[in-house]
Amino acid sequence: MQNAQSSWSVGLQADTSPVRRRTLRVVLLEDRLRRQSGVIQRGAD
Repeated sequence: MQNAQSSWSVGLQADTSPVRRRTLRVVLLEDRLRRQSGVIQRGAD
């Protein structure tokens, strides 16, 4: 249990790093723009 807890903390730290946040925001923004323009297709990836 201790091990899982510490690895969760490390993951949380990585998620709150500025670069990670910026990347996430860009991805979400692109996703929203694509959705608005109707380009997204299910299972295209």
